[in-house]
Amino acid sequence: KIIIPKEKRKEGLGSEVMQKIADYADEVGKDIRLTPSTDFGATSTGRLKKFYSRFGFVKNRDYEYKDSMVRYTQ
Repeated sequence: KIIIPKEKRKEGLGSEVMQKIADYADEVGKDIRLTPSTDFGATSTGRLKKFYSRFGFVKNRDYEYKDSMVRYTQ
C-alpha cells in the first residue's frame, strides 16, 4: 500500500512515486493491478480512479476483480 501523509499531499509526491512504479513495471514487463480504496485516508475512490487513469490504469473487466483497475505493460 502507498500512503502519502496529509501534510505532503498536493506536492506531486504521489505522482512521482506512481510514475516510478509504472516505469519499473514497463521495464520488467509486468502489468499492475490495484483497488482504489478510502481505507487509507483518501477522500474518495472517484478521485483515486481519476489519479490512476493519468498513469494508464483502466477499469479491470475481469469479473473476479471487478472493483480493481489495471495498467497493462506499455
